Amino acid sequence: VPGPPAALDLAPLPTQDQLTSAVSNALMQFKAACSYDEFVAGARTMITFVGNVVSNPTIPKFRTVRLANPTFQSRIGSRTGGVEAMLAFGFAQCVENGEQILEMTERQAKNPALAAVKLLLETVVPTAPPAATP
Repeated sequence: VPGPPAALDLAPLPTQDQLTSAVSNALMQFKAACSYDEFVAGARTMITFVGNVVSNPTIPKFRTVRLANPTFQSRIGSRTGGVEAMLAFGFAQCVENGEQILEMTERQAKNPALAAVKLLLETVVPTAPPAATP
């Protein structure tokens, strides 16, 4: 089944509030399944993937994440709630050339709410773990 289901291109796009709520709920589940450092690394990786989509909404390779990608697997895919968080952003799980992928439609990628939620997430996820206190 190449690409995300056609129904995704016909469904109404989520509002910023709907997208924020879905992503927040998924990230809470993800955070509960990892250490602080693992959560920060995973969330920063999600921000990178979503940032690539927001910056390049018309280019299919930026709207696709291979589930077998080692970085994706180690930071997101192997953790409870990781794939669910990516789905909450608007990715759909599908198969391309026999490989499991997450893919976002161009229409979903151009949703202004996606860029807004990415910016919001950047403000709440630290760029580095806190320094150890002596």
